[in-house]
Amino acid sequence: MPPATLSMVKERNTTMILDLLMNDKFSRAELSRATGLTRSTVGEIIKEMLDLGIVQEEKTTSGKIGRPAIKISIRKDWAHVIGISVERNGVCARLIDSNKNILKSSEIVKVRTYGSLKELQNDIYKVVDETYHFARMNKIEISAMGIGMPGPFDPLTGSLKSVPSFPVAENFSPKLLLEGKYNVSVWLGNDADMGALGEKYFGKGKNLGSFIYVFLDKGIGSGIVINGELYVGASGYAGELGQLTIVKGKKEIFLEKLCSVDSVIKKTRSIGVDDLNDLKELAKAGNKLAIDTIVEVARHIGCGIVSLIYLFGIPNIIVGGMLLELGDLFLNKVRETIKRNLFHKHEVQLLKSDLGNQAISLGAASYTLVKHTITKLRERKMLRKRNTEMWGRLT
Repeated sequence: MPPATLSMVKERNTTMILDLLMNDKFSRAELSRATGLTRSTVGEIIKEMLDLGIVQEEKTTSGKIGRPAIKISIRKDWAHVIGISVERNGVCARLIDSNKNILKSSEIVKVRTYGSLKELQNDIYKVVDETYHFARMNKIEISAMGIGMPGPFDPLTGSLKSVPSFPVAENFSPKLLLEGKYNVSVWLGNDADMGALGEKYFGKGKNLGSFIYVFLDKGIGSGIVINGELYVGASGYAGELGQLTIVKGKKEIFLEKLCSVDSVIKKTRSIGVDDLNDLKELAKAGNKLAIDTIVEVARHIGCGIVSLIYLFGIPNIIVGGMLLELGDLFLNKVRETIKRNLFHKHEVQLLKSDLGNQAISLGAASYTLVKHTITKLRERKMLRKRNTEMWGRLT
C-alpha cells in the first residue's frame, strides 16, 4: 500500500477513536472492539495521543478482584474552540472545551435577512470579539474556529458561491475573514451538515449510528450521517433538500421557494400575519387560510423527507429550525404525509430537535475540535519525520 494511502487509513482510524472518546471513556480493549481495529493499532494511536497531551489515562474500579481498568478520556484542557453559525438573519458563537462543555454563548438575531455584506461581517466580528474577550478574562487560549453557514462553497478559496435567498454572501469567504484577523485555523461547513454534527455530539443523534438532520428555516437543507460519519457526496453538497425540484402547474420550483420561512410568511401577509407563532395561533383559532398554509407546507416537507428516506435508506429523521414554531399541526401533518407515502410499511422515527438554534454552532465547534486534533497529530508526525531525516543526514 502506498505511504499516502497508509497515512489516510491511519487518520481515518484515529478519527474513529477520537469520535468515540468525544462521547465517553473507553479502555483500549473497548476501543478495539468498538472500532474493529487490532489492539496494537489502537495502542499505537493512543500512545501518540498521550504524547501530544490529547488524552489521559484514568484508573477505574469495578468492584471485582484484580487490577483496575485503565480508561482513556480526552483532556478537558486539550483545546478550546469556537463554533459559529451564520444564517440569513443572524450570527451566533459558542465556545467549548474539549470535553464539549459550553463555556460562552454570544448571539445576534435580526428581524430581516441581512441587507449588506458589511452588516454581516460586523456582526460576525461582534460575536467573535465578545467570545475572545471572555476567553482572555478566563485565561483561555482559542485553538481554532469553525463556521456553519448556507453553502455551497468554492473548495479552493472557501468563498460562498450563489446562495439562494442570501445574495449579500455571494463570493464572501468567512474563513479568510477570520483567519486574517484572529490568526487561528478556521474550518468551514454547510449549516445543515454542521446541524447534523450538533445532533450527533449534543442532541438526539448521540445514540443513532445513521440519521438525517433536516433544517427547516429561511433556507432548507439536510445533513446526512451514515454509520457515524458525515456524508457530503463527491461535490460536497449532498442533502440539499431545499433544491429538490417540484412541478407546480407549468413551473418547476425548488422546495425552498415553497416552504422556507420567508415563503410561508409571504403567503399569509394578506391576512395580516408576518410571524410563524401568530400563524400557528390563527390556525388554532380555526382560520382556514392559516390551516391550509401550514398543511400544504407540511405535505411538501413530508414528501421531501420520504425522498431522503428512500434515497439514503435511513429511517431516523431529526428536524430542527424555525418552521417548528408552527407547532403540532405542522409536525403531525409531516408525520402523516411520511406514513401515507411509504411504499412499504416500516418504522420511521421523526424526532424534534431539542437544540434549537444551538445545533449548527455546536456542530461547527465539534467538527473543528476533530479537525484541529487530527491536524496537530499530522503536524507532529511530519516534524518527527523531518527530524529523523535530518539526523540520518548528519550521521
